[in-house]
Amino acid sequence: MVGLSCVNCKREVVAGEEKFFDKIYLCPACHRIALRVLEKGERELKMMLMVLRESIRLAIVQHQLQFNEQNLDDMKEEDMVSVLHALAKQAKEQPCPTKVSTKIPSTGTTSLVVRHADAKPK
Repeated sequence: MVGLSCVNCKREVVAGEEKFFDKIYLCPACHRIALRVLEKGERELKMMLMVLRESIRLAIVQHQLQFNEQNLDDMKEEDMVSVLHALAKQAKEQPCPTKVSTKIPSTGTTSLVVRHADAKPK
């Protein structure tokens, strides 16, 4: 028995094999892809949050947290995402960085400077 068509690929879905993603009718293959994309995104977000938390922690310990409160309040969402992305990229490339700093794209100012706990202060 044939059911409705998958919203994504438009293939007909056999009754009983239909799946739903966020209340959207999908075939099993499209549902599997949607779940994999969601899981990958969740892993990336968790990793970015972990990197951010550790970067802030290290910055505090090293007395290097250099965020101007006004700049932080005025920071655009896309700038914050850019800062998080830069921190995550640096963490992947350098698991134990001696210095991590990022720039706020719209202003060009340094948003966060972190020195590893083993690094010598300037």
